[in-house]
Amino acid sequence: MVNAHPIGLEPQWAGLTCVTKTGEATPTVPAVRTTGYSMLLAPTTTVESLGTVTRTTTTAYLADGRTASSSTATAGLASSQALPTTDYVYDPVTGLQTATKSVDAAGVTISSVSIGYDRWGRTVTYTDTDGTVISTAKKLDTASGTYPAYKFSAACDAAGNMIVWAMPGGVAQTARGALAGTDRPGQWISGQTQGRAGCGGQCSVRRVRVRVRCRQGA
Repeated sequence: MVNAHPIGLEPQWAGLTCVTKTGEATPTVPAVRTTGYSMLLAPTTTVESLGTVTRTTTTAYLADGRTASSSTATAGLASSQALPTTDYVYDPVTGLQTATKSVDAAGVTISSVSIGYDRWGRTVTYTDTDGTVISTAKKLDTASGTYPAYKFSAACDAAGNMIVWAMPGGVAQTARGALAGTDRPGQWISGQTQGRAGCGGQCSVRRVRVRVRCRQGA
């Protein structure tokens, strides 16, 4: 149900979702009411209710819209147990989420999971609440102290058209036949993907953005 009248007489929220519920005479699923929005119009307070039981979820956001914390409180249900607040931690430089923490009412961390990234922003480690670290990083060359390099290369025909674009992992993009004679450096090209282990010559056609410029007669 879209809010026809501003929630709490807040004109800036006019037109936003207020209540979502079924059309049943006697509801069997909770009605969901949004009672607050952030400056970027993300829900800050959501109340789910069914009979006398309510569950309220409160979410706080950073200035850029990323979730800072979330907490849930239940009322009217004797068997319910309170859940800790969830805090989200971000790298101040990259903005990537680096940890999720469960904290008690005093702000003390109960448990946490963390994520590590490489310089390309790819996940390389995951640490669970027991401290177990799962690594997806490429093996470090202990002799040089560096990770394997990512190498790109290209080959051109006599007219200066790029006909082969080689990428990391043994993947090569090859332009054949009319494709090689019509494509020009800097344009999108497509061709048979070859050289990848397990392909068996049946790899699907991919599209690659060409960034290498060939010279006439190269």
